[in-house]
Amino acid sequence: MPAILRTAADVAYRLGLGPRPSDTPDHRLVEVVDEAKSPGRALDLGCGTGRNARYLARRGWGATGVDMSGEALRVAAEKATADQLEVLFVRGDVTRLGELGIGDGYRLVMDGGCYHMVPPARRNAYADGVTRAAAPGALLIMVGFGRHLGLGIDPDELVTRFTGWDLIAADRVPGEQMATYVSGPAPLRALLRRGAFRPMRYQLCRR
Repeated sequence: MPAILRTAADVAYRLGLGPRPSDTPDHRLVEVVDEAKSPGRALDLGCGTGRNARYLARRGWGATGVDMSGEALRVAAEKATADQLEVLFVRGDVTRLGELGIGDGYRLVMDGGCYHMVPPARRNAYADGVTRAAAPGALLIMVGFGRHLGLGIDPDELVTRFTGWDLIAADRVPGEQMATYVSGPAPLRALLRRGAFRPMRYQLCRR
């Protein structure tokens, strides 16, 4: 993980630049957890300040969050401590999961807006790492924008890259939901409410 990317991410969080996670967990994640017969291990990729990881821990899941920003993870850890939640937060590159010592056997993997920003040249590494970390039958929930300037996600790409997985759902994320996932700035939240950037939520199941 290049130092310049870590530094840029930390500066963005400190200054409040760009989108930052709120404390609202992903709506589909909440539904999945409510439907689960029992908790297990869960992995939150690009966890930011831990909105999804903390929700998972609150519901009894063994949650691990990974992010490149030490500042975001500091905030996440403080919030978890304040709520008396046990969450493992790891600073690292989501395209190099095998180097982070987070183990495997995860039944649930959440990506609330990380993969769609991964450079195309690193996306196979992301998919390989997630596949190794996930247990058979694991569910991957991925939220991201449509294709813009070489980034974003399209379903055909997911089918090609995530071998050993089945794409089981692809749905547009309502603008009002997207706006609740971001704590600032206000102009961006307004754009999200209007459905800007074509936000989608994908669900994949590991065979």
